[in-house]
Amino acid sequence: MHGVNALDAERRRYRRYPILESGLIYTKDACLDCQVIDVSANGVRARPVGAFKPRDGRCRFLLGRLGMFEAEVCWQSDDAIGIRFDEAPEAVAARFEAVLPDDCLAAAA
Repeated sequence: MHGVNALDAERRRYRRYPILESGLIYTKDACLDCQVIDVSANGVRARPVGAFKPRDGRCRFLLGRLGMFEAEVCWQSDDAIGIRFDEAPEAVAARFEAVLPDDCLAAAA
């Protein structure tokens, strides 16, 4: 895990879309509430409610009404974290069809 920088933004594969949804991050040691800021076919950006110090990046992520995902915390900043889903982006897009637009698998700008 590492902080956010311009290189991270350039490596983003899929467009992000704003969403207002609650989430839960389950690690080996804890469960933490978070507010999801945006979503893509590859993962989410979220604001944890409280301190978040995972021992490793693996987690399970419950995205409100959209379901549970095996995932990895791939970056963390002072006020947000990035979570990448293990599922293929095409499968995530199918699960999120009511939330993500048809072009959600298009490359990030």
